[in-house]
Amino acid sequence: MGSVISTIRNSGFPFGSAFNSDDGSSQGNLVSESRYAGLTLLLDDKNLSEDSLAILNEGDDLVRRLEAYRDCSDVIHQALSDHTPENEAKAWREIADNIIFLRDAYNYSTKLEAEISGLLGFLSVSKLGQRDPNTSLEQPRLEVYFTKIIQFAFKFDRLKMKTGSLQNDFSYYRRTLSRLRQSEDPEITRTVLKDGLANHMSLFYAYPNPMFRVIINSAVQYSSSDNQASFLELLVALKVACTNMLRASNPNPVFKERLLTLMTACCIIYDWTHPYGVFTQQSSISMPAVIGAIRQYSDSDKEKEILLDAIRIHSKHAKAQNVPRKVRSMLGF
Repeated sequence: MGSVISTIRNSGFPFGSAFNSDDGSSQGNLVSESRYAGLTLLLDDKNLSEDSLAILNEGDDLVRRLEAYRDCSDVIHQALSDHTPENEAKAWREIADNIIFLRDAYNYSTKLEAEISGLLGFLSVSKLGQRDPNTSLEQPRLEVYFTKIIQFAFKFDRLKMKTGSLQNDFSYYRRTLSRLRQSEDPEITRTVLKDGLANHMSLFYAYPNPMFRVIINSAVQYSSSDNQASFLELLVALKVACTNMLRASNPNPVFKERLLTLMTACCIIYDWTHPYGVFTQQSSISMPAVIGAIRQYSDSDKEKEILLDAIRIHSKHAKAQNVPRKVRSMLGF
């Protein structure tokens, strides 16, 4: 079973043309999903490189740390209501590990941004012809790498939204940072951040979905140039490949979750990069079919709700007035 990259490369299809209208805009004909009726994916960990695994393992560690995130609301409340140097120092010590985690997660997001930018360049069908087919098998399997990054982002953001104290901790930290810098306690001063980094972190955590937002921003930036048509078509091809395998191959639960995750993410990214979004008639992706596949192939109600929530939360136009009533009903709006 070949990868989507090799399949697309050998298809002979002139990618990008399907989106171009006579005036050169991205409002032309729709891409027919039937073009990719035989497209498949190979989402196998064994094809990942050591560098890719290292990036993914670092993300898994951040998820575990977020799962164990300690709520410091009580000690912060005490420091604010009874403002003494002792209470403030106690609060600083209590939130120290949380601040270090928030710093590490933000730094990881910048690393992820670089990884995604590179991945999009390799995945994009407009660049496939530039790759040497004799060396392509030595590259990490890009589809599974991309999918596992998306899985990490979904998990991290879902946990972040459930961790209400996270932003409160950082807000308190920033409010008292000038005094914290004067401390002589190494347990406290190890958390001192430069103002520029603290500002960037504050903006990052203001989003409900900061990690997936990195993926969205990278995709928007990548597709804002001449790559838009071929990039949109790649998203359609990946989505169809996922549904092909869900219908035909009866994948095991691990692969099934990956296929559903990648399919869902492609739709969300399409919504951000297509001029009219994924929910309109101008879209080449049928969202009722996507939502139906999530409902049909998810192994549990929890998995189904995680993916549907991803569409509700991460999409740009999910709540727009022009979203068909059927789709809004299927999403519970």
